[in-house]
Amino acid sequence: MKRLFLILFLLIPLASVTSTRGQNTPVNDIPTVTYDELIQNQGKYVDRTVRLRAIWTYGFEWTYLCADRCSKRSSDKAWVEIAKDEEQCSTLHKQVKKLGKKFDNQADVVVVGKLLAGGGYGHMGVYAHAFEISCIEKFKKIKVR
Repeated sequence: MKRLFLILFLLIPLASVTSTRGQNTPVNDIPTVTYDELIQNQGKYVDRTVRLRAIWTYGFEWTYLCADRCSKRSSDKAWVEIAKDEEQCSTLHKQVKKLGKKFDNQADVVVVGKLLAGGGYGHMGVYAHAFEISCIEKFKKIKVR
């Protein structure tokens, strides 16, 4: 009887841990924010999964998100990191490969991911923010100005 109790005592917590592992936030429960909202209220969004509409500029030594009108200041931009695992979106790495490898690219995107804290991101550590993309929901290339 003690042995049965001990087995149940050990298995019940293990079952509850394994049943929740790998579960993601349901797609409909992910809040949608603008890039300006994300940066202006960054304390609210750090390490929180959000859906984000932004302009993604990528090319030679840069990959960053910004609002509709990207300024020259790196403080207005968020360096892009791509999630290493595809837990949230099984097609993420295939989508990234389709982006193209031209010197200078720009796209209107809707992505899901998390704002990272800490600063010193990107090429030469000049970006104050980083956004880790875990899924690309919309991607439309636009002409670089």
